[in-house]
Amino acid sequence: GDGTVMWADTEATKHGIDTPRQISYGIVPLGTGNDFSRVAGWGGKNPKKILENDYAVLRKLIRQWSKADCRPHDVWNVALEVDEEEGKILKVSGSSEVQQEGHSLTAPIINYFSIGQESKVGLDFDKHRTKSQTMNLMVYALSGLTTELRCTSIQHVGDLISSLHAGEDADAPLIFGYDEDHDVPELTRRPESLMFLNVNSYAGGLGHFWQLESECGVSPPPPKEAIEVHANPGDGRLEVVTLPCIANIALDKVAHQARRVHSG
Repeated sequence: GDGTVMWADTEATKHGIDTPRQISYGIVPLGTGNDFSRVAGWGGKNPKKILENDYAVLRKLIRQWSKADCRPHDVWNVALEVDEEEGKILKVSGSSEVQQEGHSLTAPIINYFSIGQESKVGLDFDKHRTKSQTMNLMVYALSGLTTELRCTSIQHVGDLISSLHAGEDADAPLIFGYDEDHDVPELTRRPESLMFLNVNSYAGGLGHFWQLESECGVSPPPPKEAIEVHANPGDGRLEVVTLPCIANIALDKVAHQARRVHSG
């Protein structure tokens, strides 16, 4: 699955392998969402009877890999720091949350990460993950439903983020912010989730959030070169979108509500 690809690339890098130049990955979509596999063109369903008939299914995949074209895929590092006195970092261990030592965290991603209500769903899902793709999809749906029904705990992006910048610190160009004393670009319609996408497939293909025909989520709109961009997992850019609520993930194919914020 996607997590296995990330683990393999991380371990190879730790051992001094220049993965972009020395390794090509062949994907067997054995995970839950398989969003990496989907955008790479290998599908999202777990292959059946992969070890039967003298590994016929696996042999077919290997033949397809040998004929396929290689394409680049970005790996990003996400760095997090919390207040040394009041902040804490929690991680999932089994079915519970445990506090991690220290006040900073750096982790690689190949697909996406989010801030807001959707990230709560992901945390709850990891506590109840199973070994079945079908069951995991049901667990994710249930986690989303229960999170959204906890009305008193719903937070909007504006409750969590004071500003977003296209760079490494607050001196970089402003994408959006919240400042009563200055006229700055702001998010529209008080979204519940802010999502950073490296692949344009989410939750097992339920969502394809970055679409050029979708509305802009920032007022006033950014320059065209920062928003009129086709999604590409190997172009050195992340696409940033907002979601009004968690339900928009499941309903994306019916009523697309994600709004484009920035690509860069």
